[in-house]
Amino acid sequence: MGWLGAPTGPLLDNDNQCWYLHASFHPPLLRSATVPKYIAGYEMFSEPQRDITPEAAAATIRAQPEVHYSKKKAQ
Repeated sequence: MGWLGAPTGPLLDNDNQCWYLHASFHPPLLRSATVPKYIAGYEMFSEPQRDITPEAAAATIRAQPEVHYSKKKAQ
């Protein structure tokens, strides 16, 4: 769960009436059907860390086709 609120610090003197207090609940992320991935506090409202190596991610990106899928549809 995470909380987002109005800006603070140097922005505190601005008109912040348009801001709302917002709570978010996130389900646990899974790396497989049997092994739960518990995300750390810094990952909750940032970019989650992936369970693959940079080399595996690069190989996945390189394996993508040159033509975007939406362009293939039009052909």
